[in-house]
Amino acid sequence: MPFDRERAAFAAFRLAIDGREAVRQQMERAIAEVYWTYDTTLRENRFTVGGVVEFVVGAALRACGVGVRHKGTVDGDIDLLFDEGDVGYSIKAIFKGTGTRLVNTMGTAPTAERWQAATLFLLSGTGIVYADPALPWWVANRDRCIRPSGDAITVSKRCIVAFATEHQEWLAPCRLPEERDRPQRPHPARSHSADLAAQVLIHYPALLGELAGLRPGEEIPGAQG
Repeated sequence: MPFDRERAAFAAFRLAIDGREAVRQQMERAIAEVYWTYDTTLRENRFTVGGVVEFVVGAALRACGVGVRHKGTVDGDIDLLFDEGDVGYSIKAIFKGTGTRLVNTMGTAPTAERWQAATLFLLSGTGIVYADPALPWWVANRDRCIRPSGDAITVSKRCIVAFATEHQEWLAPCRLPEERDRPQRPHPARSHSADLAAQVLIHYPALLGELAGLRPGEEIPGAQG
């Protein structure tokens, strides 16, 4: 049956992380740290945060006995591949907003059938939700929940929450960043490009001394608030 391996691995992860508080808490803190450090209000940071979250979730899966590896340069919809095989998980984080791009169709027809990968949704206020296109709930609600949008198909957060509420066996509860916590963020936001520039310019002291004058970080609205 399709997705047997993905479903079994998520069930094992869900059971394991429920009993491994250190793994769950460190995963939560690592995700919160990158989210609040690299504000996704700045477009370039969206790719940084998304990529780091893939590695953090992958590390948590491995700590719970689920052998995965990052896809690296492999093309496709899957972000974390099982150690043996060519299947795994797509990772989609929704920490703000009402939904997310489920699949970038890149020139092909944006139809619901294009969703073909088991997906781990990280939802603020909910946790990690497993879903795949063959689960009966998603088959029944596909046309309502999976919608074309330009060069992508999208899924609403409302649908994922409804699924997780009805089928809690596919939910691993955890604390993920929420926009309502923004006023309590622990430090000003930064940009990935500014941090990388500082790492490079440390070898070029005549230029490094001028970096602060560019006031990195202030390009993010509210970064100093």
